[in-house]
Amino acid sequence: MINLFDQFQLCACGGTAFGTGSSGNAGGVNIQRIDTAVLTPVTTPARFAAFNPFTTTPVQGVNWDYGPNFGRAISRFAYTTPRSYRISFGVRF
Repeated sequence: MINLFDQFQLCACGGTAFGTGSSGNAGGVNIQRIDTAVLTPVTTPARFAAFNPFTTTPVQGVNWDYGPNFGRAISRFAYTTPRSYRISFGVRF
């Protein structure tokens, strides 16, 4: 029996479940598990001030911030397996 008490939690250990989600992989379907978007001056120049990472320590809210859905599940692959039963049997000769 897998997940006997049917407890759900985020358990994605990587950025994607089976691949990158590019058109060459998984048929162009984005199968990421958890949103890991981080906003920077490159992605949102009007909102954040540019900084030099070699001389300045970036400040959250001024130079960067988490995306609006950061840490949230994107697909069902982000959660533990629901309550499942596995039955196996064999035949001996």
